[in-house]
Amino acid sequence: MTINSDKIQFGLADITIDEQKIGLQADKATVSIEPVFEDIVVLDAGKEAYDKRLVGYKGTVEFVIAEEDLELYQYALVAKKVTKLEKNALIDMKIGTSLRKDFGKKIVIHPRNATDKDTDITIYKAVPSGSFSREYGLEQGKLAIKFDMLAKDDADFSKEGNYFCIGDPETLTE
Repeated sequence: MTINSDKIQFGLADITIDEQKIGLQADKATVSIEPVFEDIVVLDAGKEAYDKRLVGYKGTVEFVIAEEDLELYQYALVAKKVTKLEKNALIDMKIGTSLRKDFGKKIVIHPRNATDKDTDITIYKAVPSGSFSREYGLEQGKLAIKFDMLAKDDADFSKEGNYFCIGDPETLTE
């Protein structure tokens, strides 16, 4: 087997939220995707699972930003951006706000050392799920932002392709 050193994972990734790059990162980014299974138990096989059935997926995208950016802060806070007289502020959202409707975003993670989209990770719909914590000290400030994966808006659960794609999503189009 020939080893292709260009395929060795190394370095940062460009993270895009609805076509907008997040900018400088202060720490590593992490993508976690986990299938969710339900055990199928038949008495003939004893008390352990005879089979497992896929019942969904859960996943997260976490990254740490280095720059102060109200657009990204609103994801850490689930906050509304208010603009008045060319000034911007973030305020809390009303209780009961739909995160899918108001904050659901497509996220694409593209390794910077990749020459193509073969290792891109696309999360079709993700909503903010972290918390806001801002430290003030004699050190670099940074803000962690976390998104939880949901099924895409036009999901058809009788088919595949409702949560994510690893590789170039254009290979899936007819």
